[in-house]
Parts: sequence; C-alpha cells; structure tokens
Amino acid sequence: MVLGVVFTSFAQCSRAERFRDVTGLETETPVAKIGEFTVTDRLIRSEVESAAKMYGTMDNLPPQFQLQIEGSAVSSSIGYAYMLQLAKKYGVEPSDDQILKMIDGGLTDEFNNVKQQLITQKKLAATATEADFAKAFKKATGKEMSDARAEALETYKQKLAMPDLRMPFAAMAVNQPLMDAIKKTITLSDEDLKKAYDNFEFKKITLSKGDTAAVAKKAQEELKAGTPFETAIQRYSNDEPVKGKKLQDMTSKIARTTIDGFAPYRPLADLKPGQVSDLVKTGPTITIYKLLSVKSELPKDFDKKKATYRDSMATTKAAAKLQGELAEMQKTGNIEWKEGVYKLLYDFGRTMSDPLTPAEKSQKLKEILKSAQEASLSNNPIGARLANLVAYVVFGQVYDDASPTEKSKLNAEKAEVIRNFLEDHEDVSLRLELAEIFLKEKKKDDFFSELESAANANVSVIDVQGQSLYSRINKLLKEGKDANLLTEAQAKTIQDLQSEWVNTKKGQDKIDAETKAADEQARKEAEAADKAARAESAKEVKTKAELEKEKAGKKK
Repeated sequence: MVLGVVFTSFAQCSRAERFRDVTGLETETPVAKIGEFTVTDRLIRSEVESAAKMYGTMDNLPPQFQLQIEGSAVSSSIGYAYMLQLAKKYGVEPSDDQILKMIDGGLTDEFNNVKQQLITQKKLAATATEADFAKAFKKATGKEMSDARAEALETYKQKLAMPDLRMPFAAMAVNQPLMDAIKKTITLSDEDLKKAYDNFEFKKITLSKGDTAAVAKKAQEELKAGTPFETAIQRYSNDEPVKGKKLQDMTSKIARTTIDGFAPYRPLADLKPGQVSDLVKTGPTITIYKLLSVKSELPKDFDKKKATYRDSMATTKAAAKLQGELAEMQKTGNIEWKEGVYKLLYDFGRTMSDPLTPAEKSQKLKEILKSAQEASLSNNPIGARLANLVAYVVFGQVYDDASPTEKSKLNAEKAEVIRNFLEDHEDVSLRLELAEIFLKEKKKDDFFSELESAANANVSVIDVQGQSLYSRINKLLKEGKDANLLTEAQAKTIQDLQSEWVNTKKGQDKIDAETKAADEQARKEAEAADKAARAESAKEVKTKAELEKEKAGKKK
C-alpha cells in the first residue's frame, strides 16, 4: 500500500489515491466481521475506486478485469482485518500518533516523487534547490507545498476518525511492530541455527497438465508398486529438460528456510535420503519429490558472526511465522459475513490463489455461479450489480470449459446471464451475441429486441469499433430476414437506425475533413510566415554587411 498525496495537478500521476475524499461513500454498511474488526461497504468501495483511478473508470474495463478489482478490494479489506486481529493477539495496537508519523514519512516520499516528475518533465533542473522546487511546485499545482502537506494530513486525520477507513493505515503501521513482537517468540539453539543452512537436493515429478489429480494418483500407485522414480519421471513429469541433460537426471535444491516457510513444502523436511514424498500441491500443479541428500552450507565465518546470523535467521523465521499464521486464519474461515455477495467476490478470488486442481476449481466455480444467480435477485442495487458481474464472468469460464454438447445445453442459461449483466453494463457486442443465440433458436421477438437495442446503442459509436459493429448488425439483419424472423416494419426499424449511423458517420467525417483542412491551411500559413521572416532577416544582415563595406571604403 503506497501513500498518495491529493494534489490538484498531480492527482492522476500520484502512485495511489487511497486517502482521497470519499464523497458519496458515507454509509458504513457492515460487510464482514473478523474478530472485533468490521469490514464495511465504504472501505471496499474506497479500495475499488483507488484501483480503478489508474484506468480511468471501472466502466472502461473488461468485465473480467472489473471482477478482479472488486475481488482484490474485498480480499485486501479482509486482509487488513486479519492483520490487525493477529497484531492484537501479540499485544500490538498502533496509535493515531504512530500512524500519522508513518503517513508523514510517506508524504515526504511523495513530495520527492513529485520533484522527480518535474525534473523528468524538464520543469525543474536536476540541481535545483528546495526553494526552486517550492516555486516549481506552486507553479504546477497552484499551492504552496506547506499548504498541500497540511491539507493532505488533515484529510488523513479525517479518515483516522472513521474506524473502517482507519484499517488500511493501521494495518500498514502495525506491520513492523508485529514482526518485532513475533521475532521475540523465536528461539534458536546453535543446532537449530546450523540446520537452517541445510540444502535439500531432490529429483521430482511435476504434474501440471490435464487431470493432475488422476495422473498423480496413478504415478503414486506405480511408485509404491516398485517403479523406479527415474522411470516415473520420464513417464509422467511435465518439466522441460535442460539442454544436454535427460529429464530423469535433473535435480533441484530447496533451502530449509524455504521448506519451513512454505506450508506445502513442510512435510519435505521429514524425509530421509532415498524417501519419496506424498503429493505436494501448489496451485493446480502437483509435485512428487524424492530426497537425494541434505547438505549443510554453513557460512565459513559462522562462529565469528553467529549473533548476526542468529538475528537474520530469526527475522526470516518471524516473517514465515507471520505469513503462516495469517494463512491459517484465512484457512479456518473465521469470517462472519453480513453481505453474501461480497463472500462470492472473496470466494472467486480464492479460486485464483488456492491450490485447486482443475476439477476442484471447476466445481467451485459452479457453486459460485449458482450462488451469484440467486444473489442477483437481491433488492440491494449494489449487491445485484455485483452478483450479475460475478455470474457473467464465472459463467464465461464454465462455458469455455464445457464440451460442444454441454455448450448447446447452456445457451438458454447463457442468454439469461448476459441479459442480467446488461441491466447494469450496456455492451453492443453482448447484445449482438444474444441476437446470434436467438437467431439459432428462432426466437423472433427476442432476436428483434436485441438487434434493435444494439443498433440503437451503436448509432453514436462512429470509431473503428463502431464500424465493425455496424457490419455485424447488417449481417444479422440479413440473416434474420432470410430466416423470416423479422417483419417488414421491424427490418425497416433496424435499417433506419443503420442509416442514422451512416449519416452520423458522414457528418463526423465532414467535420474531421474540415478540421484537417483548417489545420493544413494553418500549417502552410505558419510556414509562409516563417519563410518571410527568415528572408527579411537575411535581407537585414545583407544590408548591414553593405554598410560595413561602405564604411571601410570611406576610410580608405
């Protein structure tokens, strides 16, 4: 999370606008509760808007990207609550003074960023003094730096007065104190410290294609039956061999600190040389390891710098413990959801990050889709909009994974999902996709309704995309007439809208041509004026030379 300064001229180029004015987000509707911390709709909307600012508006983004932003906003908001709940467990609670001190340091960084931007834009010399920077800042923003800083700090103080909007600040401020508190719980004997420098060497079978769970089960059964590990590598592994090496001869090393710090790897620490691991799941990939050896890579100056190494290793283990405890909190799912649609966003985000096989992910997506379709009937406008967004994106993934036979059975549901999505997001391409479905199903009224809506929405879209959509509408118009799905009156309605598009396009083309001609004329006049000025200048120089010559002659 990066601090952002609300400057007038630099609002868009600042790295983040997390602490901007939240006009229109006054409500504090509870969304979820983790321990004593409540995540609100206002906090999530604030997170969404901060992310969307980088791209203009959410409406400009593809639905899939919109859902990613919405899901990330929910996940980050839940994450703040988890972090603060964990900190409370260790007796760490940041005060407003501590948070403001952190913010003040962040503001200094942001002012330095603005300074670098001005230097890059050639509006400030690289060797400029602070006084020079202050002048350039005021010229660019219309504000004194001291006023801008005071204004930003006041905005932050207002946020700190709101328990929900305080959470991102507090979670960031608590990170280092929490690390320090956890570090105090780490005890390392000399023997443990030495073991931390162990390196494990493995051979492995990586399964990353197709039904990895089924393939892993088969490979595991063959290994238990006595199949040599190298044979199983050659038979099943999806790794690519290094040039000049056979796949079954390749090895990989994993440090003990990595094994200890990553939950899926931890069982590997208990293996003895020659033993084969159980299935290790990391995302959709499943790996089977065979331990070859464990070798110590203890630093040569270990005894001399033992205290330094102990402190460094304690920091590493504290970070791993922090992440492990956060992961465990997330895994246990101790979230009390107040608004179901946000749980859908959270669950969708988990399908992107949890170690699920393709089959598990497919099943989870189907469950989310069903819940989203039920939630779309909500009387809450924001909830219904989000549910329709989830349903549309998730259905697209389910549909893409379906077989041709399954897809034909899903067409009716596809039409319903798209129509629900279009209630909040107008999209001519989707209207035409619906028209194509209804054309195949010979649903006259639905076909005409969607084709008319598409043609009407496209009238003012006269760019390259509009041209493409205009052609698609004409194609569907012809196909609809050929299939007797349109009455003469309906066909004329579509044709009239298409003619309106053509006239609008002609009008814009005329304006563009006139503007281009005017620009060209202005360019020619500017060139002529410049040429005349240069000729006059040359004439003046020649006259001076002649005067000098005459002057020299008189002297003689």
